[in-house]
Amino acid sequence: MKKNIFKTLAVTVLSAVSLTAWAVEPVSYLDGTGTEQTCTEYTVVESSSSAVTWNAGWYVVSGDVTIANSITFNGNVNLILCDGATLTITGDENEIGIDGYDGDDIYDLTVYGQSEGSGSMSVTGGPAINNVNYLTINGGSVEVNGTSYGIGFGENVTINGGELTVTGVFVGFDTGNGTVTINSGKLTVTSGGNAFNSEWGGYGDFGTVKINGGELTATGNTKVVHDFSVINAIAGTGWTDAAGTEGETAIAVSTEGQDLSAYKKVQFSAAANSPYAAYVNTTTAVHFNDYDWYIIEDNSTAVDAGTVTLLSKECVAASKYDSNGQSNTYSGSTVETAVNNYYTNSISSNVKTAIVDNKMFLLTKDQADATSADVRKCSKADGASENCWWLCSPGAYDSFAACVYGDDGYVYNDGKGVNVALGVRPALQLDLSKVTFDSATKTFSVAPTTSVATPTLSPADAAKSNIWYDLNGRHYQGKPTMQGVYINNHQKYVVK
Repeated sequence: MKKNIFKTLAVTVLSAVSLTAWAVEPVSYLDGTGTEQTCTEYTVVESSSSAVTWNAGWYVVSGDVTIANSITFNGNVNLILCDGATLTITGDENEIGIDGYDGDDIYDLTVYGQSEGSGSMSVTGGPAINNVNYLTINGGSVEVNGTSYGIGFGENVTINGGELTVTGVFVGFDTGNGTVTINSGKLTVTSGGNAFNSEWGGYGDFGTVKINGGELTATGNTKVVHDFSVINAIAGTGWTDAAGTEGETAIAVSTEGQDLSAYKKVQFSAAANSPYAAYVNTTTAVHFNDYDWYIIEDNSTAVDAGTVTLLSKECVAASKYDSNGQSNTYSGSTVETAVNNYYTNSISSNVKTAIVDNKMFLLTKDQADATSADVRKCSKADGASENCWWLCSPGAYDSFAACVYGDDGYVYNDGKGVNVALGVRPALQLDLSKVTFDSATKTFSVAPTTSVATPTLSPADAAKSNIWYDLNGRHYQGKPTMQGVYINNHQKYVVK
C-alpha cells in the first residue's frame, strides 16, 4: 500500500481525558441494512487538544466533542454518532485529520448513526481522512474538508446510508485503484481540481465509482473523474461546467463502466429509479429457488425489467480449486465443475429459465471488492479446510487463487493454494422480466407463463391443417391411430 507523503511527524499522544473506560449503558445504532443493533462495550469520546490514538474497538460520540488535533488508528474503528451529537476533528492544513496508518498497517473506519440520523462528524486536515483501508458510512452526517485532498490514499469507500460530504482544494477523492460505492444515502463531492482522482492512473491502475442507489452529486473545476470508471445502475445527468448550466447531457445506465471525464458536474438519484436499491450490498436476504441470497448488483430499470446479481448467502459446497494442484485458471477447473454440478442438481428446471446465460459463476476480485464486508462474511462450508471461499481470479502465484475470509469478509488477493478445499459460494444474474418479486416476503418467483388460446379455425382451414378432435375436445395433428370417435372438418369419423 502506498504510504502518504503527508504523514505527520508529530508524536501521537494518547490522551487520558479523551477516552474513558468501557461503558456499561447500551447504545443503539443502525447497521448497514438500517436494522437497529445494540453496542454494550465501547469507549466514550471526549474533547482533547492533543493528538489521540484509537485502538481497535467501538467508540461513541454522545455530546458535543472537539479534538483539536489529529486521530491515528491502531486497529479497525467502529464509530457511533448518537442523535444530536457532534464530533469535530481539526488537524491543521499540513496535518491529517484522521489517519488510518499507524506505521505498520492501515485500518478500517465504519460510521454508524441512530434512528433520527442527526449525529454528525466534521473532519478538517490536509488530507482530512487518509490511509483508511475501508471507509464505510452507514448513518449520520459526515463532512470532510481537505486543505489538499478530501479523502486521500485509501482503498474503498462505501455509503450505505446517511450523508457524506467531501470537499478538497486539489482533489475530492484520491483512492488509487479502489472503489467508491453508493448503495443508499447521499454523497456530495466538490473539488477545485478533480472530484475523483486515481493517483495510480498513470500506471494503468484506475479507480471505480459504482452507483447502485442513493444520490451522488460530484463537481470538479477541472473534471469530475480522472482515471476513474463509472458503473451506474441508475441514469444521471452531466454538465460541461461546474455550475451545471452548460452542456447538459443525459447519462445512460452502464454495467461495464464509462468515462465521464468530459463533465465537470454530474448528478445521479435513485429516488424514482430502482425498486431494489435498498437491498443492494446489504445483509437483507432475498429468497429465490427456496434459498437465501444477497443482491450485490442492481441493473434493473423497473421492478420487472433488467437484471439483478445474486450471491448465495452461504457456501453451498466445498471444493479444491484444481484437484491437480497446479493451475489457477477458472475455466475447466475443479471448482468450476463444482459450481456447474450445483447448478445442475440443485436449481429447478423452471427456475433456470429466469437465470441469465443459464449458468452460475464465482465472483472476481473486483466484484468481491465492490461488495460490503458484511455481505462477504459467511459460515464455514462443510468439508472446507478453513472458513474461506473461492473467487474465480488468480492469486499471487500460478498455483494460488484469490479467496475471501468468511469470518471478517477480507478479500485475500494473494490467495490460497489451489489444492486446498475451500467454500464454493456461487452467484447468478436474474432476468427480472421472467420473475415476480413479493416485497413483503422478499421472494423472487418464476413468472407464470401466459397461455395462448387456440384460435377457432374455419372448416377450410381445419381441413387444410388436418386437425382432428376427440369427443373430449383434445386435438390431434393428423388422423389418430387409436380406436375412438373423432371429428375432422365438421365430420364424424370412427377409428377401429
